[in-house]
Amino acid sequence: MIVTEFESTNFYTFLWWAMSLGTIACAILVVTLNDLIKAALALIGTFLGIAGFFILLHAEFLATVQTLIYVGAVSILIIFGVLMVQDVKRASSPNRFRIPAFILLAGVFSLVASTVILSEWNSTQLNTEAQNLAENVFASGTPVIGRLLFSKFPIALELAAFVLMTSLVGAISIMKGERE
Repeated sequence: MIVTEFESTNFYTFLWWAMSLGTIACAILVVTLNDLIKAALALIGTFLGIAGFFILLHAEFLATVQTLIYVGAVSILIIFGVLMVQDVKRASSPNRFRIPAFILLAGVFSLVASTVILSEWNSTQLNTEAQNLAENVFASGTPVIGRLLFSKFPIALELAAFVLMTSLVGAISIMKGERE
């Protein structure tokens, strides 16, 4: 991808770091806040930060999808779900697995971070076909993404459809179970 003049400025670097810190702060708030409504609002901040990264990467379509689906649908659905729960105090109570989960998370993060830091990154051995695909997608936008999903990546499309269908069936069964 060609680096533009704006991307090499100090403002762009400052913007990237500010968005990074804001997104990470919101993500930490999601898992540490006891109030579920505040955690859902922090989740919206995390999703908006990710959409901002898509904009910085010149993937405006993905930023739009991120905003519409995750911020507009998933987060609002979570907030409605929290508001419809009868016993909000019990749902917001601390979990006894919080410290073991934090230790596991710290271990996984340390493993991933050490792998990234200790790996030898050689940018001259990039896969040229993948690089050409990425440049075509960024240059052409949404139609190329659709063609690629249906031609070269049908398994990814089917997996995404399966995950969405499974979540819908799960949501319907949970709602049906609560009514009975």
